[in-house]
Amino acid sequence: MPATIREQYKVLDQYHSQRSKIKVICAGAGVTGLYLAYSMEKRMTDYELTIYEKNPEIGGTWYENSYPGCACDVPSHNYTYTFRPNPRFSTYYASSAELLQYFKDFRDEFGLGRYIQCNSKIVRAEYNEDEGTWKIDVAKPDGSIVSDWCHVFVNNAGILNNLKWPDIPGRENFKGKVVHSAAWDESITWDKKRVGLIGTGSSAIQITPKVQQGADQLTIFIRSATWLAPQLGGLVSLDADPAQEGDTEVNRFLLRGAHPYTFTEEDKKLFEERPEILLQLRKKMELLLCNHVDTFRMGTDMHDQVETFLRRGMLAKLEGQEELQKKLIPNFPSGCRRLTPGEGYLESLGKGNVSHVYETIQEFTPKGMITADGKEHEFDLIICATGFDVAFTPFVETIGRGVSIQEAWATEPRAYLGIAAHGFPNYFITVGPRSPWGNGSIIPAIEINTDYIITLLDKMQRQNIKSIEVKKQAADDFCEHVDEWHKGSVWGQSCRSWYKQNRDAQSKPLLWCGMSPSYYKTMCDIRFEDYDYEYKNPNRFAYFGNGKIKADLLPGKERLEAITTYIRSEESPWRIE
Repeated sequence: MPATIREQYKVLDQYHSQRSKIKVICAGAGVTGLYLAYSMEKRMTDYELTIYEKNPEIGGTWYENSYPGCACDVPSHNYTYTFRPNPRFSTYYASSAELLQYFKDFRDEFGLGRYIQCNSKIVRAEYNEDEGTWKIDVAKPDGSIVSDWCHVFVNNAGILNNLKWPDIPGRENFKGKVVHSAAWDESITWDKKRVGLIGTGSSAIQITPKVQQGADQLTIFIRSATWLAPQLGGLVSLDADPAQEGDTEVNRFLLRGAHPYTFTEEDKKLFEERPEILLQLRKKMELLLCNHVDTFRMGTDMHDQVETFLRRGMLAKLEGQEELQKKLIPNFPSGCRRLTPGEGYLESLGKGNVSHVYETIQEFTPKGMITADGKEHEFDLIICATGFDVAFTPFVETIGRGVSIQEAWATEPRAYLGIAAHGFPNYFITVGPRSPWGNGSIIPAIEINTDYIITLLDKMQRQNIKSIEVKKQAADDFCEHVDEWHKGSVWGQSCRSWYKQNRDAQSKPLLWCGMSPSYYKTMCDIRFEDYDYEYKNPNRFAYFGNGKIKADLLPGKERLEAITTYIRSEESPWRIE
């Protein structure tokens, strides 16, 4: 067979590493999409970014969730961008409205709205191998579909954004009001009403104390057990301080944070005037959230101690209620499902206007619901706190090299480091499958993932790269290691959880293999060798150009300083542009 004839190579008439323009499209203007816009603006040049947001407003989960009691389940001061604290948070656990305002303020402060098109839902993305680009189809409110294109498609739509109604027939037959916690109707009132609540997950745990206080009767349908934790990121005692610092100003805040706490004006003033106190508080909260991996390893003293502590706390709050103890306290290890702070929840279950139903719901009726024992339960309002159809496999129809990601991941999502998929060049996900969703605060992971992606975008621009795609073996090796590690973790034990896409209790947890800091360490050391690169030019070194560098284009003195950065009077980092 004759050798392939290669086109005569010609040197590009450009300076070394001259950036090519790159066009990026992002799905979603939530916490992650906003940070992408911010970070690209800080670190990149010669780019075009469009963020398509399906909702009328930015904010993602904090726009979509506004049910009574909706709040973050980690401390407010650790649910911010790591570089932008908010000394004015009103409570230890900020409400959804307060968090939404924080992210709106971030958008406005840095003028990020110019990148965002709201009421625009990406419904299909298809990769063109010849061009090295993606065709993106976007649905508009009037039902029309408009097409766009990009070099790189970043899916920041998240995994908890597609609400899941209970699989119970006849919902349309109910003559009262039925509402899902993730699509709350602000006009709803529950005062003096008979309310049915389906679910015992994190949303239901937050809703229950609020609705119990006004409802005439609240009936909770309990199907699954869950571990209830004290408020995460607080100290139950000074002995629990992982740094063993004793009675400090910061620790006194943390002790208050073991229970619902509203920051006083004096607290806020202190945080504003002494930012080092707030910084130390945030650091200590972070350590408490991801204190020790042994908390989530089977057979360790630390895990056994935590589980014993949680069990005793639940038993004490449910004293004298043996049926509730039996139904609510799990027989699976603590942490197998996401630990939920539930201050006030167990107490609410014992109130006189609250009843509990353990029978399976068979169907909705015009008056309420019928359970498996044949009893009809009548309501004025039914709240479905039944969570989400977890999207570890993206909902956007995404077609890579001849296959859709829905087909490729039909049995199991196989993302590399939770960020890239083999067979889908120039496609990235932020905190996707096997990311640290249950291993600590998620926002640092969002930032580090985004910075990782931007480093790859910069490489594509400078080195004339047409496509970048993770190698199959790299993705397989990563998944193999994570899955093997989880055989000894609490997350890998038998329980149903959204970490397992709410599938069979024996399914693999799609979580990182350790606590979040080990993930951050991994992502800060990019393994470029785990990717295949396709270049725009047949010669991979064409980006060396005509022998000039960017600094050669500068006038006299500026050129001198830009070229000779490596001539120094002491050891310090240097770089030539």
